Amino acid sequence: MNSPFTSFSPVLQESGPKYCQIIDLILKDIDRNVFRPGDRIPSIKETSEELLLSRDTVEKAYRELSQRGVLISVPGKGYYVKGKTASSKLRVLSLLPCLGAQEQSMYATFLQTLGKHAVVHLRTYQHDEDLFQEVLGERLGDYDYYLVWTRFSHTGEKAARLLKKIPQNKLIQLGKKPGKVAAKDPEMAKTIVRALQPSKSRLAQYQGWTLLEDPQVELAQEWSSLLGQVAKSFKQSFTSQPLPEAPEKGVFYLCSDNRHLLSLIRQGQELGLAPGKDFGLLHLQEHPLLPALAGGISSLSFLSDQLGKDAADLILQKTKDQLLPQVQFHARASI
Repeated sequence: MNSPFTSFSPVLQESGPKYCQIIDLILKDIDRNVFRPGDRIPSIKETSEELLLSRDTVEKAYRELSQRGVLISVPGKGYYVKGKTASSKLRVLSLLPCLGAQEQSMYATFLQTLGKHAVVHLRTYQHDEDLFQEVLGERLGDYDYYLVWTRFSHTGEKAARLLKKIPQNKLIQLGKKPGKVAAKDPEMAKTIVRALQPSKSRLAQYQGWTLLEDPQVELAQEWSSLLGQVAKSFKQSFTSQPLPEAPEKGVFYLCSDNRHLLSLIRQGQELGLAPGKDFGLLHLQEHPLLPALAGGISSLSFLSDQLGKDAADLILQKTKDQLLPQVQFHARASI
């Protein structure tokens, strides 16, 4: 049997889990009737050689498709397309800005919650609006539901117009609405303000808030605008700047980079300055080591797994909504 992947192998992307891309290629071939119910698909060995990938990567893709009910494994013979159950499932396009830790957490829970009720195709657009248009524009009308996480390097006005072409009962949108900057779409800021509210009196001791810039983090400008709104709600001044040579007394620092976090702690120790006493420190991602650092480092993080579950529940319940990530705040000694 000829492998169906010959014409598709060049489209495997440099980034993103390769097993997810294999899943997508197989699902696409089933949709195009390259494989029909009862057909055997290429073996793990054939596919690994064709795509120049490890057997473990291919096996992981096949195993997940079996768990979704798309394939069935016949011992000693291989993998087969399972009856008509694949075509009777809901078809969902999941369009994500990238496959970072936050997106992977959301997507894993999304798949787990949907279980065998849907076949999900995953695409990424790398925060690029033109690529977003290309990927989504080619697939309008092909799916029962569209799960779209809108996070762009710019405002996404063209993307907003494209999203309007999707029937609203089929669109499940994560994040802020495209076409608006964070300062004009305040729902996420309100979510963060509510999370921080119990620590309002402790936050009031600081003279201003400073977001430490990290050139490796996508959408730094959006983060700055969002957290600037939150600071304003607490009647605090707000700035965004590179890592300082030493922490300044009375300043509340927000950082997303572990190196920045450790550098501030170390610099403070050398000067006899302690987080939570002389300056404030908040990490924008929870980590198991934070409770043990410098008496406890506070964190603010998005519950991406809960976001995935909520999105899947909307599909299973046949309802629609725009979902915003829930926020978890751990108040520790650093504020």
